[in-house]
Amino acid sequence: MTSFDVILPSNSSIEGNKTNNFTVRLPRIINFESGRWDVAITSLTYPRTWSTLSTVDTQFLQINWQNGEKDKIYLPKVVLKKPMDIPDILAGIINQATQDYAKADNALKNYKGPPEPRKTPYWGHVKRETNKYINVLYKEYDGEYQWTVEHKYINSLKLSNQLQYNMGFKDALIFNNSKSTYACDLTGGYSMLQVVAPGLINPVVIGDTSAPVLSLLV
Repeated sequence: MTSFDVILPSNSSIEGNKTNNFTVRLPRIINFESGRWDVAITSLTYPRTWSTLSTVDTQFLQINWQNGEKDKIYLPKVVLKKPMDIPDILAGIINQATQDYAKADNALKNYKGPPEPRKTPYWGHVKRETNKYINVLYKEYDGEYQWTVEHKYINSLKLSNQLQYNMGFKDALIFNNSKSTYACDLTGGYSMLQVVAPGLINPVVIGDTSAPVLSLLV
């Protein structure tokens, strides 16, 4: 035998395996005959499953209330597959925030101790209906997102950097009837990953830099 292949999947049945750190238990011992063997990676497969929202930093939607308060609602790490995913995710976190506001308001109503000092008027009774004041739609025909914001209670919304980029908005501040300027980009700015192998291969030129790139994943 002059050569053979061994396929090593990261999702093999060993607890604790991760995509970037895994062990594979072979079905049998490989006995290398006398002589010199060279080992090389001939191919690398990486399914496109990295997060395209909250890829590096946790993304958020900030609500700027008319009473002066500012609340951030955080978005999960997800892989965006279609434009409608973003409104669905935002609706989910807004509904969850609405439930949390209602629980906090109920807890305060049942609180028997002395009132806590506040810098802004208490708006628990308003926030418990947050999902009635905010809505976002994706207009497939126009290829744009449009926000509806109830300015009686909400001054504005603020999108975090990647969320703003994902949705194609020129400005991070959102008001009633704000519409996206550019086409949405579901990659979140991360359309390619570089697999580097320091010490394994020599650096190659990549644009204005060099790195020991083993493979490009797109």
